Amino acid sequence: MKLCKPVPLTSKAMLLPFVREHFLVSDPPHEVLATSFEFRPGEGVDLLALAPDGRLVVVVAYLEPPAAVVDELLWALHWLIENMSLVARLFPAAEIDPTRPPRLVLAVPRLEERLRRLLRYFTATELAVCEYRMVELDGEIALLVEEAARYPHVEEAAPSAPTPSEEAEAALDEVVARHEPPQALSLVEDGNVEIHVDDMNMAELGVSEEELLELLNIQVPAPEPGHPAGS
Repeated sequence: MKLCKPVPLTSKAMLLPFVREHFLVSDPPHEVLATSFEFRPGEGVDLLALAPDGRLVVVVAYLEPPAAVVDELLWALHWLIENMSLVARLFPAAEIDPTRPPRLVLAVPRLEERLRRLLRYFTATELAVCEYRMVELDGEIALLVEEAARYPHVEEAAPSAPTPSEEAEAALDEVVARHEPPQALSLVEDGNVEIHVDDMNMAELGVSEEELLELLNIQVPAPEPGHPAGS
């Protein structure tokens, strides 16, 4: 009978080689690019790997998740997205797809309910949370890993233009109809100006036809001899 007993983890350095091995033998297998990848002193991720589809996989492991774990995940993701071209140059042999956001993997001994609820709002990229425990099996140390939760990437939809309601459209038509200027002038084929003023427009304008012509600075030619005005 095989005996399996827990092994206490005292440091992250003890954990990371097993995390690396897990991704090397995962299905499908990943190409491990770096472990303990720091982008600032004291800030970084524990493992960078490359999935078969060219997507960068980022692993952050904790012996005990801090209260600011979500903030640390977001900052790591932000830095990697902003510097994806730099990461690709650091690993020229790896065929990293810079158009896709990295996939995050959070490794914790146990996914507490509070953290599970907070991570539901983490939609910037795909996030998988794995629970792990180190055990000794027949004298050999092994890391048991099980996915505890997965949070999909939610694309942010572009804001669409608001659609006016029927009541708003009717109100707009009424306003336009009240304030639309009267069609007083139009051009005829010979280039002269032809007056089109009906009784309603004249009432809205509040001027007579003669006053309108004067306001528009239109000179009406004098009638020819023998032809009465307006004929």
